[in-house]
Amino acid sequence: MNIYQYLPGLLISHKPVIFELGGHDGDTANKLNKLIQSCVADYEYYVFEPDPRVRQSISNVAGKFKQVTFIPKAVGDRAGKTVLYLSDGHDKTNGTTQWYNASSSTYKPTEHLFNAWSDIVFDEQVEVDIVTLDDFWSGGIIDFIWSDIQGAELAMIKGGQKTLANTRYLFTEYNNERYYEQCPNLNEIMEALPGWTIVYDFGGDALLRNEVHG
Repeated sequence: MNIYQYLPGLLISHKPVIFELGGHDGDTANKLNKLIQSCVADYEYYVFEPDPRVRQSISNVAGKFKQVTFIPKAVGDRAGKTVLYLSDGHDKTNGTTQWYNASSSTYKPTEHLFNAWSDIVFDEQVEVDIVTLDDFWSGGIIDFIWSDIQGAELAMIKGGQKTLANTRYLFTEYNNERYYEQCPNLNEIMEALPGWTIVYDFGGDALLRNEVHG
């Protein structure tokens, strides 16, 4: 079972609203929108990604789907400016090159991350815009949030109390090792989300349901 198999059954609203936090280069947005369009024609999709290096590629994906709005910002517990630690590096496995530019974070990486991926580097930092979910969203129910924000989960929850209270499902990454400063594990995420339950733990990612709306 994977999240792509779960998602169609979660989109029961007449006009579902989907958020993707941490869109990277738009690959996930591309896959999710194709899947969503096989289920519903009318929906709203908001994708957040602060990394300036992938802005064009994710903009291209957003341009393919009229339902998609691209927000070039990080999501956290405050609005304004923040530092983004840019990941990069590669290793050569079986003659191929694996790039590590998908691990950028608003939190500083720790030795646990470097021990897990010895070829990853964080040699550059940039200033980016950051926003809270509550500052951004004043609409109604959000059906599904996909969160892949590299250790900033608790900050996102803190800055999105009203929004998450009106969200049905949250699919979030978690780490049992503190790969980034203040990076939470699944138990810490659940403690920050009273009234939510675990639908399925994929190991490193979990699908959560808000029992008020789910």
